[in-house]
Amino acid sequence: MIHSRALADAVGRELGPDWVVELGMRYGQPAIASALERLREANVSQLVVLPLFPQYSEAATGSALAKVTEEMERSDYAPPLETISAFYDAPGFTQSVASAAEESLREFTADFVLFSYHGLPERHVLASDPSGAHCLASDDCCASVPEANPDCYRAQCFATTRAVAEILGLGPERHATAFQSRLGRTPWIQPFTDHVLVDLAERGIKRLAVICPSFTADCLETLEEIGIRAAEQWHDLCGGELELIPAVNARADWAHEVAEAFRVARS
Repeated sequence: MIHSRALADAVGRELGPDWVVELGMRYGQPAIASALERLREANVSQLVVLPLFPQYSEAATGSALAKVTEEMERSDYAPPLETISAFYDAPGFTQSVASAAEESLREFTADFVLFSYHGLPERHVLASDPSGAHCLASDDCCASVPEANPDCYRAQCFATTRAVAEILGLGPERHATAFQSRLGRTPWIQPFTDHVLVDLAERGIKRLAVICPSFTADCLETLEEIGIRAAEQWHDLCGGELELIPAVNARADWAHEVAEAFRVARS
């Protein structure tokens, strides 16, 4: 919440007095409904919505946009609406992620960098594939974002990794992609972060940096699951150190890119 409010404030300063910037949460407060009400009270005549999920998933991005539509219909507040799509490989986002990593890696010399993303059940990825024949059908199905399913969450995560790794100059032997936070017995997308940690420890890696680019703000899932629990697992596995790279949060470069995205969407 601290980072999200700080980002909204920074974007507001970037955009200037002709804009009204509000923060709305899909779950929790401030709610999307209350954000829309404040925009109505400010006489906002055109609305631009940015779901702060870099990679598209129906469970996150789709749900947030559906909630916006639902609340607008309920309140009969219906200004022209533009939405900003997934920005998983947008240069402004990937450069901000890389810049945050570069700053941390000046202080923490890493042997290896792991990109760890929020997981999804496999059925969500399969349901997003209109062809019914591409996603999860081969080991290299996410080597690029496929024409068969441009909304594939897993492929978009790998695309984020490729873009940030290129900026950081990380060769394939120095980075990997994994997925955290699986729940229940249903199959989830792989490889799993906790399993990859075991593999890296067996390879003799000691100093591990972890970037979590499915989040634009640090939250419990990064700070607790990776910064605390994964760090403890890593220490137990090999006695090494695990450094969690901060999210882009309210960095000045990221706030500038968000403001630019709003300007482009309105034009």
